[in-house]
Amino acid sequence: MRGRHSCAMLKTLGITETIAHTGADYINVAVRLARKADWQQQVIAKMRDRHTQLFDETDCIHALEAFYREAIAQHQANPSQREGSASR
Repeated sequence: MRGRHSCAMLKTLGITETIAHTGADYINVAVRLARKADWQQQVIAKMRDRHTQLFDETDCIHALEAFYREAIAQHQANPSQREGSASR
């Protein structure tokens, strides 16, 4: 799950060149970041310049809120499910 979160964050930031799809990709990205200081600085600069796209984004919060509201509404509409879950 952490990998999917990281991938989503990197896509949001537009830094897809650091997304690894295989173990070998991961090693290659890590080695390139370690050995190519200019590329590393470019990646850092992109993160610094674009971080508001990640942290000021509210769409995911609203989507999670909508999910919770729907789940609560479904739960309240089906009282028999509540009784069954209480005996567990």
